[in-house]
Amino acid sequence: MGNMLARIGALSTAAKVLLAFSALLILVLCVVVSPLMVVVAFLALLVAVFALIVRILRRRPLRTWGLVAGSSLALLVVFSGISGALYGGGGQGQNADSSGEGRRAAAAPKPEPTEESKEEPRPEPAEDEEDTGRYDAVATVTRVVDGDTVEIEPAVEGNDEVRLIGVDTPETVDPGEDVEPYGPESSNYATSVLEGEQVELEFDEERTDRYGRLLAYVYLAGDEMFNGELVEGGYAQVYTVDPNSRYEERFRAFQEDAKRAEIGIWGLPKDEQCELADRGNGIGEGTPGCEDGQNPTPEPAPEPEPEPRPAPRPEPESIPLSPDASASASPEPEPAPAPSSGDLDCENFDTHAEAQAVYERDTSDPNGLDGPIGEGYTGEQGIACEELLGASEASPPPSASPEASASASAPSPAPSGGGAPSGGGDIDCDEVDGPIPTPPGDPDGLDGDGDGLSCE
Repeated sequence: MGNMLARIGALSTAAKVLLAFSALLILVLCVVVSPLMVVVAFLALLVAVFALIVRILRRRPLRTWGLVAGSSLALLVVFSGISGALYGGGGQGQNADSSGEGRRAAAAPKPEPTEESKEEPRPEPAEDEEDTGRYDAVATVTRVVDGDTVEIEPAVEGNDEVRLIGVDTPETVDPGEDVEPYGPESSNYATSVLEGEQVELEFDEERTDRYGRLLAYVYLAGDEMFNGELVEGGYAQVYTVDPNSRYEERFRAFQEDAKRAEIGIWGLPKDEQCELADRGNGIGEGTPGCEDGQNPTPEPAPEPEPEPRPAPRPEPESIPLSPDASASASPEPEPAPAPSSGDLDCENFDTHAEAQAVYERDTSDPNGLDGPIGEGYTGEQGIACEELLGASEASPPPSASPEASASASAPSPAPSGGGAPSGGGDIDCDEVDGPIPTPPGDPDGLDGDGDGLSCE
């Protein structure tokens, strides 16, 4: 070492400077290669500088020693800056992996998983910030008890029955309760979706309920939570039992959508909603409109719009019929209406009844239908157009008493106390009492003197 230092001391100043920079370059290379080499090179540099200072002090005055000491100190400062930059930045980044691997290698081994947790847990979906936990178990649904309760295999923590957290479907299997409205639909939906499927279970604060059933959120393939699907489809209402309320806000948002759409239980009539359990959602026994188990008053059905009425048909004018026509059982076409006003003669009427009706409307007889009044008139007063009286018209005139007019076949009274036979056909004076009006045309030749009266 002494000989080497002596040779260094014999070198020129330029050679010494070159030697110092060469040593610095070697030091930098050592820093890049390994932190341990940095320490070794730094110690070697200190020894060399110290030996150089001692050598110089023996031959140089104090003034020269100060220059050398100052240069050495400046060299140390520069070295410290370069080594700090290299070791703290690039050196640290390049060696971080090796140091990390060393720390992981020194970590304690993890315990062996139990039988119930051999399945590797799957991460929660990244797109949903609420699903940040992990699945606690994986099982297969072997049977659906009802809409919110299922049986699984294998059992988890000794339980094979799972109650879905945060929801309540209408009752279908409780022996002390009737089957509630929409209960079968909810149960059938759960069966069609879950039975035979592998599901993941996520627990909340409590693992079991008071009946010993597991409390869990049930996930299907694709990370779809079935609890939320029940509420969103109107198959269940929100039912939160503290402290298990991790996804309550999400369930209530689903429930509001189902209410607005009036699907599932939210589309039932009010009286059927009153049969459901009251879970604080505005439906169920005891809620407004369902107090004391009474069904609410049904809303009145809207009144149907009135159908357009057909236009009224004009009523046909009533036409008086002759007694013979009214007595006939077979329908006959209605005759034309009889004249009722104007200058009328007996020739204007077809029947005595028509003429009599006109006469009785005005008994002053302006048309002279009752014949001339005087000593030469032998007819009966009050009977119009007596010549229209024939064998077929033996009924009394309309002015007769109600008792007489009630029978269409009753004979009319004969004038002057006599009467003609009621039947038609040939008439003989031996068959009548007293004179009778001569029938039109005198078919039987009873009016010998032609005065209008027969059988005098």
